[in-house]
This record gives sequence, C-alpha cells and structure tokens, in this order.
Amino acid sequence: MQYVSSDYANAKVLTGSGIGLAVTKYLHEKGWRLCLVDLSEERGQIAAKEVNGIFTKADVTRYDDQAIAFQKTWETYGQLDFGK
Repeated sequence: MQYVSSDYANAKVLTGSGIGLAVTKYLHEKGWRLCLVDLSEERGQIAAKEVNGIFTKADVTRYDDQAIAFQKTWETYGQLDFGK
C-alpha cells in the first residue's frame, strides 16, 4: 500500500519513549501532528513539547486508556491517520 499525502497534516498516536520517541521525531520532521502516549507524565510532557505535540498519560495495554488517547487526538486535530 502506498501512502498518499493530502493538503493537511496527518495526525498520529505514538507510544513509548524509546523507539517510539525516535519515530515521533522523524514524523514531526515530516509535518505530522502527534499525540504521545506513555506511563511517564514527565517524559511524555517533555517529548510532546519537543515536537509541538500533545501528551496523554496512558497504559496502552488497557483498552479504555487507548480510547482516551484516540479521543484526545481526534478532539485536538479533528482526525486520526494510520500509515506506514
């Protein structure tokens, strides 16, 4: 599947502070609007500020926490995109 760009920036939810943070920085450079999700409020807020994104403290193994992160992304950006 090929990714097709549009006239607006994409919005994505990313988790973690290791590989997830590296992907976050890469997507930020490509113009994505990001919602970062982590258990650590401190690390998450710092990373979100670094990429001008939003942060949600959540345990991604819990469905309800995932739903909150997706809802916050939708409310903030009006979209939620999935891509490679």
